[in-house]
Amino acid sequence: MKKIKISIENIHPSLHAMLMQTGLLIPDPLNPRQHNDKDLQFLAACLVKWGQRKPVICQLNEKGEHIIRAGNGLWEAATKLLNWKVIAAITVDEDDVSAMAFGIVDNRSAELSRWDYGNVAERLKELQIQEFDINTLGWEPFEIEPLLQGELSMPETEPELELDNTAAKKSSDFISIAFTKEQWETVSGAVNLYKEENERASIQPGEAITEITQWYMQNL
Repeated sequence: MKKIKISIENIHPSLHAMLMQTGLLIPDPLNPRQHNDKDLQFLAACLVKWGQRKPVICQLNEKGEHIIRAGNGLWEAATKLLNWKVIAAITVDEDDVSAMAFGIVDNRSAELSRWDYGNVAERLKELQIQEFDINTLGWEPFEIEPLLQGELSMPETEPELELDNTAAKKSSDFISIAFTKEQWETVSGAVNLYKEENERASIQPGEAITEITQWYMQNL
């Protein structure tokens, strides 16, 4: 039988003992976290730039199948976009209930911490000085701009959910709003137009949006 030469240059040497054929791994059919094409392209770009530095976590079920419980997106990007034939993976022999619970905890745990936006801004600025393309880090341009301009800051305490929004009255607190790329193009266009018409080039996007909204409400 002809041996197939497998390239493992994009997998960290410390993980080589964990290598498995990608075709032996089965993505979680009930994975609670879904990845779109953009997510997978980002993960693939990360694998190309930095390689695989942490293993995929699999469950060895009663049927002898290796079900991916953590790292589904990584496996999908590696196999579908980069055509990897092997990937580093850890196999845990456990029941379905424990494996499914771990999958949820693994996804949820990353969401429980908060970003220190001041720290992020300093790191982004340092990377810019070193001529690193910060647009490849997973942050959208409409997120990077207010970060670099110091518009976002980490709240001193967790804001409470109150209808009158009193928790957001402190200058150190913030509320984030997510825009699609198309929505942001419209919003940023309105902000730039507002800056030009009012000759206020230094006004921050958040302030401009607030004033535009106030003007609209007053002229209903």
